[in-house]
Amino acid sequence: MNVSDTFGATLWGVDYALQLASVGYSAAYLHTRERNITYNLYQYPGDGVDGWTTLPMFYSYLPVLNALQSHNGSKVVDLNLEDSMTTPNSTNAAYGFYDATTSELYRMIFINLADGGGNVQYTIPQGALPQTDYNITVRYLTAPSTREKWDITWGGRTWRGAGDGNPLDATTGQDLSLDCSAGCTVNVPSPGLALVLTNEDIPAGLPSGGRSGNVGNVINSGGTGKGVVVSVSVFTVVVCVFLFRIFDAL
Repeated sequence: MNVSDTFGATLWGVDYALQLASVGYSAAYLHTRERNITYNLYQYPGDGVDGWTTLPMFYSYLPVLNALQSHNGSKVVDLNLEDSMTTPNSTNAAYGFYDATTSELYRMIFINLADGGGNVQYTIPQGALPQTDYNITVRYLTAPSTREKWDITWGGRTWRGAGDGNPLDATTGQDLSLDCSAGCTVNVPSPGLALVLTNEDIPAGLPSGGRSGNVGNVINSGGTGKGVVVSVSVFTVVVCVFLFRIFDAL
């Protein structure tokens, strides 16, 4: 079975981009080719098809773009969730996004590659987030299984059947608001991704006062992963792909 045009590849694309950022890469080339190549981001009109067709790899870069937007640049840290950095068969990963100037945590991404339905729960401990950012938004990237090719949603919208490039409302995966002042639990679909956004109404990187240190313990029933801030290069993503209104998704 080919996997490059499945939701599993979508989640891999997010993980791979953020892993590159966490070890100091400043840019990455997104390879896409002519029609009918399975790993393309999209299919342009042709072969009797009038509209654009969005493919699974397109969805990889929406959470990456959301997570990295910042005034000051971002330090991206692999939080080593459940020893995912050293466990070859790990099905989950988590990344923290720290303001490059203040070193404050302002975004997190949890990735769950396991099939089976349901949710995996992760706990953000009290005090991990800046005091001004206790009200968080959780944005989801979802699909029924890692083998899914079309029924993929991001932030409650999908490009399935959107031949003109305008996303359509979906029935699943809507944003969720949480009060994290005393810590909070984030549910991550199996399979799926959850992006934790703080200060969603303004660009990231604005909170005053610095806090260096770590995110603390990110916990689920399977174990603990310690996320430690390391010195990494600021990761800037420049994606020069001529897509249809990509920023409508942000």
